[in-house]
Order: sequence, then structure tokens, then C-alpha cells
Amino acid sequence: MEYIEITIDDMKRARTYMPIMQKAEFVNAASVNCFDQLNVNAQYDNDSSKPLPHMYKENTFLKSRYLMGALLSYYFRFDIDMVEGTDWLVAADDYDRYAGGRIFECLQRFKSNAEVRDKAYDILADYKDLESRLNREIHGMLTAMNDPVSRALMALTQSIEPDEMQKMLADLDNQQQALQDYLKNRNLSVVDDTADDEPLVVKDEPETAKEEPVSAE
Repeated sequence: MEYIEITIDDMKRARTYMPIMQKAEFVNAASVNCFDQLNVNAQYDNDSSKPLPHMYKENTFLKSRYLMGALLSYYFRFDIDMVEGTDWLVAADDYDRYAGGRIFECLQRFKSNAEVRDKAYDILADYKDLESRLNREIHGMLTAMNDPVSRALMALTQSIEPDEMQKMLADLDNQQQALQDYLKNRNLSVVDDTADDEPLVVKDEPETAKEEPVSAE
């Protein structure tokens, strides 16, 4: 395989900034495909096992190929054939041709070339921003998909037969309706009896005669 190095002419033609909405399009397209599904089984003492809800891990190889696709096709405007019906995923061979040509090391070396120094800095900075956004999106999705509470609920749901689940949902609906009927009837049965109450009369106590002081003769 022949490796390909980027040239100063490639640098002069290159773009230095990907618009934010195009970054969003790339991140949304790439992030959902950068996972591997793991089959997990629960082992019991009697040597039996039962499948649990899937867990997921990041596929770093696919992520690298997606990022390389963005770097080559968008920033450097290379005519690269994407694979698997995507707009960003390069074939493994194309990835190796440019990665083997040390594309990132070339960009670093071009920082010392006065003619394209600014472009080298700008391309690397914007590409790092794109990479960071993709990493954060993948991390957030992994956190959500591997959430232990959600997986526990999924495992519980899988352990219940469909007919039994339907019966439980129907019972829950009936209990909610019974509670609403009870609250409605209770509110209607409340009667205001304050009009029949006699007012409370407080009678004054008779004053006691004050004793005259006794004078000593």
C-alpha cells in the first residue's frame, strides 16, 4: 500500500472552518454508529444463565474512520469514496493511506512554514473542536444506554410474560379510575354546617365587691 502525504498545495486549497450546523450533522451521523453491542448473561448457581439487557461500548476504530472522513473530504476537499452508505465514513484502506502518510504530523510540520502556518493552526484547532464534540456526544449516549436503573427496569420487563404485563397494566388503570371516583364522591359529600352552629356567647362574671381597707385606731 502506498501512503499519501499532504502537500503545501493541499494546504492552500484546504478549508479551515466547518460551520456549526454541519458539525452537528456530522456528530449526529457518526455518533450513533460508533458503538458495539455487548451480550450480557446472568449466571446462576445451577449453571443456568439468562440474557440481560445489552450493554454498549465505544468502537474507537469506527470513530477514527469517521473523523478521517471529515478531515479528508471537508477540510482538504479530497474526492474520497465513502462506504456503508454514509457521507463521512472512509474505507479502512483509505484511512491507512493517509494515516500512514502521517497526515497529522504533516499538519504539525506546516506550522513552521510561513506560507501556510496560519492555515495549519486553524485546521487543527477546528478539527479538534469537531473531535471534542463527537467525543462528548458518544460519552453522553453511552452513559444513557448503560444507565443501571434503566437496565434494571428493562430486565424486569423482560422477565414478565406479555399477558401478565397486560393484566398488570389493566389493574393499574382500574385502580387509578377507582381513586379518581373516590376523590370525586368525597368532594361532593362535604356539607358546610357552619350556618347551623349557634354563636358562642361569653357571659360577663359579676364583679366582686372591693374590701375597704381597715384603719388602725
